[in-house]
Amino acid sequence: MEKGIINITSIEALKGLKLDLNTGCFYDDVENKDVMKLLKQVFTNKARFKSRFVDLLNSIKDRIDAFPNFPDKFFDNLGEDDYYEFVRYIDYNKMPYEEVEAYWDKMEKEHGITYDIQDNSVFECEALMNELLDMYDDATPFTYEEAFKIENEEFQAMVFGTIDIVDMIKELGSERIKTAGKRVKHKDFSVSGEFLGMKEYDVVYETHKVDCNKLGLEEDAYALRCWCTTTDKEHWLWIEDQYKDDPLEAVASTMRVHENIIPHIKEIKRQGDILLVETGDVDIKPEGEMVPLTAEQYFGFLTAQS
Repeated sequence: MEKGIINITSIEALKGLKLDLNTGCFYDDVENKDVMKLLKQVFTNKARFKSRFVDLLNSIKDRIDAFPNFPDKFFDNLGEDDYYEFVRYIDYNKMPYEEVEAYWDKMEKEHGITYDIQDNSVFECEALMNELLDMYDDATPFTYEEAFKIENEEFQAMVFGTIDIVDMIKELGSERIKTAGKRVKHKDFSVSGEFLGMKEYDVVYETHKVDCNKLGLEEDAYALRCWCTTTDKEHWLWIEDQYKDDPLEAVASTMRVHENIIPHIKEIKRQGDILLVETGDVDIKPEGEMVPLTAEQYFGFLTAQS
């Protein structure tokens, strides 16, 4: 956990957004007024913006959080009943500080657990939140052209996540380049979560060139349409131009992982842009270059998607 950084994790569309409590900024290279444009796309009602974002951020003021660092393989020999003391939530703000310090000291001496302390009182959130509220009325959501021109890739991905890509491509116009079908076999579960066995169905992948002339951009963009023949549902993904002629490699390229993890992957589960990688019983620290999977790897590991 970074010191003085608040990670927005409770709002799905804003996961990855961080507030630096020391500077009052979300990004070094993106102005707060541009972040406000994104926030207005997520919270289209000012009252909802205040209750679900402003009040949430204000609540961290004057709070001290502690994040434990456990020794390697700390939990390996603990029984289920022994976990509680080490993973339970401690509301340090409702305990006398002397008791808090005594608890930290006990954990370090007896169990080797150290703590990263985050003092959120270093920045008064209320001033920034009031500033954002003042910006709300005049803020306008990103246009397609503005979204394409965002230089910070992480922030750009977040903005595109709030834009209906289907409507966008229909408005801009596109030309289909290549089509490929794939018979896939995935795990099937009941409503209650019971495993029902493997289910086979067909998925069609199409690469498209998206006309960006209306945006005043010289280069074209490329997208992948994923269409399930069983449910008749479709999902679109942006892809790099090098994959425009191979739809199966294109969908695999959207799955990028640390290179050292690939030999240990057992399964991949996918829900839209959200990817879950399972490595079985192997505990491996992600290291090295982030690389795309090949089509063979991707479809070989994929066991569920929606």
